[in-house]
Amino acid sequence: MQAGDRVGILSLNSDRYVEFFMAVPWAGAAVNPVNTRWSAAEIAYSLDDCDTQMLLIDDPFLPLLPELLQRTSSLRTLIHVGDGPTPDVGGVIEARHFGSERELVASKHEDTVSEPCSRRVVQASD
Repeated sequence: MQAGDRVGILSLNSDRYVEFFMAVPWAGAAVNPVNTRWSAAEIAYSLDDCDTQMLLIDDPFLPLLPELLQRTSSLRTLIHVGDGPTPDVGGVIEARHFGSERELVASKHEDTVSEPCSRRVVQASD
């Protein structure tokens, strides 16, 4: 994540939402909460319209993921923030588990996308 990037979240209300609203601006990026009542087509349009490059996605919305990936061109990084297993999505370059907040903060500058068209899924843990 770079300063000025847009980061979306597609999740039900939870403690992760609070973390999202605190961490994203702290990192210099802009928050983009996604309307959970929209269809995959509407969500993809919204993500592309504001050039959202990173999306945090929760378990209830995983069924939308294949269509989202087909319809959007702006997403570069997907972060699974659900309690279930990380989804097995085609084109996943890296799956990573953060064991603690310190590891997440320490990896802030190391965790960059090397190719502009690469997509990956990262799973956040409690």
